[in-house]
Amino acid sequence: MLRLPIFLQNLHTIGGKRLNLFTAVVVLTALYELYNVLYSAKLQPQYQILFVNHTNDNSSRKNFATVAERNCSAKINLPVFDKRHSEKLQVFFLETSGRPYLKGRQVCSVESAAIKSGLISKVIMKSSYLDLSKRKSFCDLFHNYKNVQFYTINYEELFRNTPVEGITGRLDRVAGGHKFTHYSDLGRLAIVYKYGGYYMDLDVIVTKDMRPLTTFLVIEMPQTTKPDNKTCNIREGSLDVISIHNGEFGFPAGHEFLLQYMESANRTYDPMSDKRNQVGPSHAVLVATQMYKTRLTNRILDKGKPHREVTLIPDYTFLPVVYHQAKSILWSADPKTPQQWEDVFRCAYAVHFYSHYNDHRNVSGDPTKDAYSFLGPKHCPQAFSYYKTEF
Repeated sequence: MLRLPIFLQNLHTIGGKRLNLFTAVVVLTALYELYNVLYSAKLQPQYQILFVNHTNDNSSRKNFATVAERNCSAKINLPVFDKRHSEKLQVFFLETSGRPYLKGRQVCSVESAAIKSGLISKVIMKSSYLDLSKRKSFCDLFHNYKNVQFYTINYEELFRNTPVEGITGRLDRVAGGHKFTHYSDLGRLAIVYKYGGYYMDLDVIVTKDMRPLTTFLVIEMPQTTKPDNKTCNIREGSLDVISIHNGEFGFPAGHEFLLQYMESANRTYDPMSDKRNQVGPSHAVLVATQMYKTRLTNRILDKGKPHREVTLIPDYTFLPVVYHQAKSILWSADPKTPQQWEDVFRCAYAVHFYSHYNDHRNVSGDPTKDAYSFLGPKHCPQAFSYYKTEF
């Protein structure tokens, strides 16, 4: 809770004259609101525009311009994320390819979180700057959502004082695209371990407020579990864990599961392996089995134990369609009615689209044909307005 400065606490007199109670309350309230505004502003990232291409005048370069210009030709230097930028209700998205922008479907993910999740979205870029000219949807996202913040990060610094300190040398020896996956898989563990919060992949559409979820992991099953249609519940302990999804989770800072996950990853990580998911879901379930030493089911583990308690939640909460059925359901050959789509997504906090397998699939704009076209207009309307050119 904020404590008012002493000069605000003593505002019953101004200029030596005693104020009546009503006037004092009015003045005090106005100053308190101003104090809150200034305090909150400290949490906002300070962006610096490196270059703006002004198309309406003769000037092609303007240093240190303000973001308020809303120029979609800007290149913007990013602040480095650290503990000063951390907040309680935050969800992290990691872009690890080095691109200075988000693609259309990634923009949709962040926009849907901004609208639905109830959280502050922290988009952590490997690039040190943003190029707003690359995607119109990306420019719109940057300018139109105050609860979306962009940062860059130094991975060596992020991994410092964690079990994966020094692992960047091994990560950089990985050939091909798996390097970006491994940076993401380890980066998400380290950033939530250090700062606490939620993590989500950039190939989801968020459909519900996520604040009711706190410390959780998502179970993966061979076939999507069917909950009760009215309550969205399923009997506790009824699902035996096959795998643990690492694309969405939430933990307080310093949680033991994340610590042991990183310790195990550091011991076993092999940059010469061509295995894309060597620190992914199969590794997560191995760590959970070793740590909790009990049958893993949809229930609370180590209840009441600080930094050990975690809830294993059913797959349908974030994976209402399993990956091997995504093509046949999310891109259906048979037209779907709104009710049929609602039946698929009713109990989901978010819908995972498995971009590794499905990024090439067409988004039609017809809500009867594909899930993006059904969900997009509701949950990421600005991003989806560019579906013909940017999805």
